[in-house]
Amino acid sequence: MKPVEIADNVLERLDDLFNHIVNEYRAPDTAHNYIEKIDEFLQNLGGCFALAKCRRKKWREKGYRCAVFNHCWIFAYQIYDDRMIIHDMEYAPNITDVDY
Repeated sequence: MKPVEIADNVLERLDDLFNHIVNEYRAPDTAHNYIEKIDEFLQNLGGCFALAKCRRKKWREKGYRCAVFNHCWIFAYQIYDDRMIIHDMEYAPNITDVDY
């Protein structure tokens, strides 16, 4: 199992998501549980085979692969010999530049 590193910009987006859930829905426990599930999902990617290359052009051109969490969050990652790095994340309905 490869160690998984999460880029700073992704950590910031996860923090924003946590704060959004807390402030919008007044649900700190739900926010904590949701972010914890995302973190577990991302850490488990280190033991997976490489998933499909991203269909989003800007990610595919960088050689990223994509994994979908909960049918709505897409995480772009790259596999190296010794680790995996999660480079970006996006809310799926916001993605419009996809090649099929």
